[in-house]
Amino acid sequence: MKFQNWKETAELVGIAAIVASLLFVGLQMRQTGEIARGQMYSNQLANALTAYSAISGHPDIWVRGKHGDELDPADAEVFLTQVLALADQAYYDYIADFAGFLYENPGVRRVWQAEEQRLREIRRVVMPGEHRSTWSDQVNEILMRIEQAHASARAVQ
Repeated sequence: MKFQNWKETAELVGIAAIVASLLFVGLQMRQTGEIARGQMYSNQLANALTAYSAISGHPDIWVRGKHGDELDPADAEVFLTQVLALADQAYYDYIADFAGFLYENPGVRRVWQAEEQRLREIRRVVMPGEHRSTWSDQVNEILMRIEQAHASARAVQ
């Protein structure tokens, strides 16, 4: 009878350990997701600061350019830089958001990456010898950064 009670106690302890480890993994996944989102927002903020500092450095050119006023060649170059910085910031925000979505949804990521690989093979046949960097390369680069941030966070724990 004592052996049976000991066995049941051991089974209960084992079940409790499994439940505790599952709870720990769930909390760790939540924390890792929060870290990735934080890094994404930090990157977006850095890009926004770059874009807005280009504008704030020459607000007079920005205002005249926005209104379509005639700009001399030097001012036109500054305005072009301002517009491109703003466009880059918006583009990067979109890519970072999409990469975060893919990271949080592994099934979507798997299908998307398979489709991108299929399209890359088609491009290779249609345009042999030509390699262009695509937006999917940029998304994958951001995904790698997110994964590295998660690995670093796990190593600290």
